[in-house]
Amino acid sequence: MKNNHTIPDGFYEYTWQWVNENFDPEHYKDIHPRHDTTFRLPKCLKEDEIELFEHLSPHVTSYGAFVTAMPGGRLVGDGAQFAVISQDHKLIHDVSRSGASEPGMHWIFQQEQLPKMNSIKGNAAFLDTIPSWHNNYYHWMFDVMAKFDLLKRSCFNIDYYIMNPRKHPFQYETLQLLGIPEEKIIENYHGLHLQADQLVLASQPTMVPEWACHFLTKAIKDQCRMKQNPRYKYVYISRKNAAGRKVINETELIEALEKMGFTVIELEKLAVLEQASVFASAELIISPHGAGLSNLLFANKGTKLIELFSPAYVHPIYWLLSNRLNVDYHYCLGEGERLEKDLYKEWPSSGGDDDITININKLKKVLRRAGY
Repeated sequence: MKNNHTIPDGFYEYTWQWVNENFDPEHYKDIHPRHDTTFRLPKCLKEDEIELFEHLSPHVTSYGAFVTAMPGGRLVGDGAQFAVISQDHKLIHDVSRSGASEPGMHWIFQQEQLPKMNSIKGNAAFLDTIPSWHNNYYHWMFDVMAKFDLLKRSCFNIDYYIMNPRKHPFQYETLQLLGIPEEKIIENYHGLHLQADQLVLASQPTMVPEWACHFLTKAIKDQCRMKQNPRYKYVYISRKNAAGRKVINETELIEALEKMGFTVIELEKLAVLEQASVFASAELIISPHGAGLSNLLFANKGTKLIELFSPAYVHPIYWLLSNRLNVDYHYCLGEGERLEKDLYKEWPSSGGDDDITININKLKKVLRRAGY
C-alpha cells in the first residue's frame, strides 16, 4: 500500500467498479434484485393536475441492493464529510459523502495530506448519507436505518458502525429499537482516519424500495402493541416549528379542521413510537410536505393522505411511499403562482422551503373527493 498519509491517487466513481476489479464471492453479497413497480396516479382536483406524477408513472425502478466487504478499506472524515478509500488507494465516490457531484471535486482531493491512520480489528460498517441529509428524519430512516436490513441479510459480522454525529432523539431511539449498542458506534470527527480489517459498504436504497419499507415498519412497529386511539382518527400535521413549508394561514385552517374533528399534531414533540402510534391510528391525515410523513410506514392499508404543497414545489417521494404501503394518496396545491415548466424534468433550484397558503374551501373539496 502507498503511504497512507497521501491523498488518493484516483477514484472509482461507483462501488460496483471496484467490485468488478476485485471480485470475490466471499466479499460480495447480492441482497435484493432490481425490480420495476407499476404505481397508481395520485388523486387531486382537476385544477391541480401536474405533469410530475404522469412523468414518473406507471413504472418506477428500484435498483438492486448489495453489500460488499472491502479488505483493508479506510474511512477519512472531518466531522461531517467522509471519504471511503480502497486498499489500492482510490476514492470510492458514490459512497463518499461530501455533496460533490463530480468525483474529482470531492473534499478529500482538496487536502494536503491525510490524518494519522488508526487501525481497528474486525468489520466496520459505514452507515451514512449526504452530510446535509444526515439529520433529516426521512433520510435517516431510508438512507441509514434501512441499511441494517442489508447488513443483517449479508451475514457479515459487524463489530462497529461508523456514521456522522447524531443530533436528534429519533436517531438514538431508532438505533436502540434495533438493538445497536452505543459501544459499537463510531461517530465522525475531525481528523478521523480509520482502517478496518474489512470496511462493509451497503448500497444506497433508491425510490423507497419495498424491502426497506417492510424492514422499517416491522423493526419499529413490532416494538410496541399499537392500539387504535380514537383521538387520532383524523389528524393534521403542523409544521409551525419548522424552518420552512409552514402553512401561512394555519390558524384559520386549524379552526376549520378542528370543527370537522381533526386533531393537530406537532411530530417533533413526540418520541418515535408515539409518532408511529399516531399514524397507526389515523384514517385520514392532512400534512404539508415534510419528513414527518415518513411515519406513513406505520399507517394501515387504506389510510388516506392529503399532502399540501406550494404551487412552485412538488416532490413525489410520499406519493411513492404511499404506493408502497397501499395508502390512498391525494394532494392539494396552495395558492400562488404556479411554475409553467415540467416540475420533474426541470426541478426548481429554489422554492423547496416556500411557505404555503391553503384555500380552505378548495381543501374541503379535496376532503369530499377523499370520502370524508
